[in-house]
This record gives sequence, structure tokens and C-alpha cells, in this order.
Amino acid sequence: MNNRPGDVLKNRRRDDKLFGFHWFSKVCIVLFMIAWLVITYWLFWPYEPLVLDGKIRILNSNNQVVAGDFLSYEYDVDKRMDLTAIVHKQLINTLVINYTPTSSNIPLGKRTVRGKTVIPSYAEPGKYRIRIEAIYKINHFRDFSIVGWSDSFDVIKKANSLTSK
Repeated sequence: MNNRPGDVLKNRRRDDKLFGFHWFSKVCIVLFMIAWLVITYWLFWPYEPLVLDGKIRILNSNNQVVAGDFLSYEYDVDKRMDLTAIVHKQLINTLVINYTPTSSNIPLGKRTVRGKTVIPSYAEPGKYRIRIEAIYKINHFRDFSIVGWSDSFDVIKKANSLTSK
């Protein structure tokens, strides 16, 4: 093979150009691997921002509430991560009554949470349960949901205050 003196110089310039491309591609591969490991960690690490200890307890006397009045309840939680939750409440009988979702952020640690909710005046008399679901957004790829149920309680109709003459 006959190499002319200029051919060696041309090959060296071409190798210098490719040298920069090789380093760029290696850096991109390493960054891709780091991003892949971080996303895998976010997806599969077992997060538990809140633990519900037991059921939701009804505080109204005799587990009864008049339609249109407040239902008082409490539950024990162990909050482990400082995140805000979107809380969905439902009043469940043969009919499901959905309440407007609210935002909640209770302090970290073990505590008893007390709450009140209005039983709608149109709720039919009967046995009901309350279902509370808290949804925590852990990161862009993951949500954590926890659901609590109460024991059953009775909803009774309000007595008419009108008297006939």
C-alpha cells in the first residue's frame, strides 16, 4: 500500500473529529443510564407516606346522626412523609354520595385526626358508612392511595317542626 505523505495527515484530522464525537456519545450514554436508574428507583421503591391505624370511629352518640347535621369522626394515623393529599369522601348506602375533594396536609408523626362532615338533608334514613381516600403524589411517575372505612352508623330524618292546628 502506497501512503502519500498527505494521507497520514488527513486520517489524523478525521480521527480528531471522531474523537470528540466518541466522548460526546459516551457522556450521553452515562447520563441516560443515570436517568434510567433514577426513574426505576422512583417507580419501584416502596413509599408509604401515611399509615392508617384501624378504622374510622364515629363519635356521634349511639352512632346516629340526623340528616342535615354534622357527623363527627376520628382516626389514628402515622404520617411519614411531608406531602399534601387530595382527600375524597363518600357517604355510602345503596346510594353513594360524593363530597367535593379537598386538600389536606397533616403534620408528621403519630396522631389522632378528628373531622366533621355534613350529612346532606336529602340523605335517606338507613345504615351508612363513610369512605375516605387520600391520594398522595409522590413524584411525576407515582401516586400513593390509602382508603379508610368507618363502622356503620344510622342516619335518621329530622322531625318536622310544623305542628297542625
